[in-house]
Amino acid sequence: MKESIINPFSKFRTEYMGDSAWKYFVKNPFKEYVGERPLIFEGSRGTGKTMFFLCNSWKQKLHEAKANGQGILQFIQESEHIGFYYKVDTRFVKSMGKKNIDETIWTGIFNTYFNVIIGKEIVLFLLTLIKENIFINSNIHGVCKLVSQNLNIQTCNTFEELKVAFDEIIIEIEHFSNNTEMPKPIGLNAGTIIQTLISAIKEHESFVNKTFHIFVDEFESLNETQQVEINTLLKHSDNNVVYDYGVMAKGIQTFKTGTGQEIRPKDDFIHLSTDKYEYHESETYNNLLLEICKKRLEDVFEKLNKPFDVQYVDIRFYLKRFSKSYEEEMFQKSPELQKIKDRIFALLKGFEKTSTYTAEEVHSYFNELTNVRPILMRMHLALLLRKGKNSVAPHKLVEHKIKDSDKYRDWVKNMENAILFLLCHELKVEKKYHGFKVFSALSSGVIRSFLE
Repeated sequence: MKESIINPFSKFRTEYMGDSAWKYFVKNPFKEYVGERPLIFEGSRGTGKTMFFLCNSWKQKLHEAKANGQGILQFIQESEHIGFYYKVDTRFVKSMGKKNIDETIWTGIFNTYFNVIIGKEIVLFLLTLIKENIFINSNIHGVCKLVSQNLNIQTCNTFEELKVAFDEIIIEIEHFSNNTEMPKPIGLNAGTIIQTLISAIKEHESFVNKTFHIFVDEFESLNETQQVEINTLLKHSDNNVVYDYGVMAKGIQTFKTGTGQEIRPKDDFIHLSTDKYEYHESETYNNLLLEICKKRLEDVFEKLNKPFDVQYVDIRFYLKRFSKSYEEEMFQKSPELQKIKDRIFALLKGFEKTSTYTAEEVHSYFNELTNVRPILMRMHLALLLRKGKNSVAPHKLVEHKIKDSDKYRDWVKNMENAILFLLCHELKVEKKYHGFKVFSALSSGVIRSFLE
């Protein structure tokens, strides 16, 4: 009977992975980004923002710990940071605005909503601790009473009651957003309840030295005023509570805060961008793809209960290792390559005729510009053919080449890929559109595209 083969790449969206997202999460490349400073993770859809924040949240980390045979106490002891994840509900936050209501009122209502929606996550964490007999706090009633007073509701005596109250407030906000004739919800300052609940947790000896992170995913869905409020929280992060967010490229509408200041990279937050120049060609990105695939392939062998050789969990074993070295080998064998040498020689001879260079110099320059890899040779021809202000004199080109100057490296970096395709055309070499590096390049830094 043929065994059913599990497709390790069928799940490429974090949302579809449920409680097992941690199994597919590669920590090493970005582990230093969860620390005592806020993080803004900026990138296109599918670049790993949700995976990063969700798998650094307490739920996924606890699932991982239990799968590894650890109890919740050991999980807490080994965790430097406890994270609470929130994905912006676009439909909900977009409903909080205009409708002939003053913007300051909507701002207060949004702050209440944000306090409560994160508060629900914190309360769920607290209830888990209580269930596991980790959190036994005689001040539970005092904390619930303080939060109740902030929300101007009937006093809650337990976290279960507080969770129900939070749900009721969210319903109240939704009703008001859809019909402003309904009773107006209370407006709060940004982060008030979040701070109160986390302060209560930090009174427990197991959490005194822990830093708590609030991960806000899809920050771009917030309007400018709402972004100002979250920016304010990020600006005032400390070693108790740190605010981080994931945002689409160009999704930040403003860096302003509610105090009139602005948040600035280096001073206020770490900036991680997967859309920055050259990221998709970097070793960091390629190594990340290899590790992601390795985890998924190992999972297949584990489920099939099959022993495996290390090569079988290397995606390059299946995609092969075709890269530009394959094409370059074909270029060297092409009889058409001589035509490029002839064109370079003809250009240099033209300089000899005008008495710019001697015959000896022409011969020397020709050797320097042609005794190289075919891609570099064709690049040299392209540079010699330039006209106007971008023109490059042969002796200058040779000088940059010998010195391996920054300018020469820039030429290689900017022209190499294009010339690879040009040579395939000119030398009649079939381009290989497969292989790990090709799949990586075609994904343009988007992990989801690679997996798809």
